[in-house]
Amino acid sequence: TQPRFISGDINTKFLPTVYPDGFHGVDLSAGERNNLAAIAACMWAKDDVRSRGTTDSISIIPSKWQLVATVLDQEVHMEVRKKSCGNFEVIVDGAHMNIQGNISFGEPVLEFKVGEFSYVVQLISKNLTGTLRLRFEGTPFNVKVVTSKAHDLLKLMPEKPKLDTSKVVLSPMPGMVKSVNCTVGETVVEGQELLVIEAMKMQNKLVAGSAGKVKAVPCKPGQAVDDEALLVELE
Repeated sequence: TQPRFISGDINTKFLPTVYPDGFHGVDLSAGERNNLAAIAACMWAKDDVRSRGTTDSISIIPSKWQLVATVLDQEVHMEVRKKSCGNFEVIVDGAHMNIQGNISFGEPVLEFKVGEFSYVVQLISKNLTGTLRLRFEGTPFNVKVVTSKAHDLLKLMPEKPKLDTSKVVLSPMPGMVKSVNCTVGETVVEGQELLVIEAMKMQNKLVAGSAGKVKAVPCKPGQAVDDEALLVELE
């Protein structure tokens, strides 16, 4: 989205000239924040439809959701409606947005059209709490999506102290290390697959939470590990 880059006016000095202090990400406008929240909400809704269809054959699959997405500590309340051909309509503060895009969680990047704006989004990771880490406009953002009911209930729960796990990879469950895909001294990027854990006959890919150099890999293929065991440490 950088104008000079889009125009093709680039050379070997492009980065130090345009970003002399390094690229630290983009600052989202209110409209861009709402667009990102809407995209994340549609991804959440698509995942909800998929999970209901595979886990419970008699479950009623909804076509409308009341959701709250939190982006940069700002809450966006919205209604998401499933349309034909996998598209969605999102209503934020009375404004209607048409979201077009083929949402496939197996693809490395996803293309969306929000009204007249086009975006390429990378799904870096998602967890069971509803938090999606998305690379949007070249910058990674955490977007937490929950139902409006869950949002109200979460206000009544004490918040657990947050631990900085950006430089470590912990085992999410007891299991066995199936493969290790990094070595000490290797430089990795955020979202890069570092190892695979097998548990209950399911294989789970574990990725780097941030960019860095691998400091230690205290595990090896075939090793049994406990829940929250340290698997990879980054500098």
